[in-house]
Amino acid sequence: MHELSITQDILKSVLEECGDREVKKITLVIGDMSSILDESVKMYWELLAEGTKAERAELVFKRIEGVFICKKCGEEFPIKHSEFKCPKCGAQSFTIPQRCKSFYIESIDL
Repeated sequence: MHELSITQDILKSVLEECGDREVKKITLVIGDMSSILDESVKMYWELLAEGTKAERAELVFKRIEGVFICKKCGEEFPIKHSEFKCPKCGAQSFTIPQRCKSFYIESIDL
C-alpha cells in the first residue's frame, strides 16, 4: 500500500518538472530490496495521473539486483545465492548496499 504515497510523490515531481508540457516517458530505478512493486505503481499511476499532462506517459522500470557484500572479504554476490554465505570465504556476515534499497526517477522525457 505504500506505493500509493510513492506514486503520488512521483506524479507531483513529474508535474512540477514538466510545467505545461506533455510527459511521454518516465524511467524509474528500483532496487530489489526496496519492496516497491512495479505493478502497484502502474495501477496507482493510471488512477492518479488521469487528466494531467502525464496521463499518457509510459512508465519504464529499471531494476537493480539485490546483492550482499561480505563483511569479511568484501566479495559482492547476488542475494539469490542459495546458502546466504559468501561464495569466496564462507562468512555469513554481510551488508546490503544502499543502491539495492534505492528508488528514484532517472529521467522524464517530454
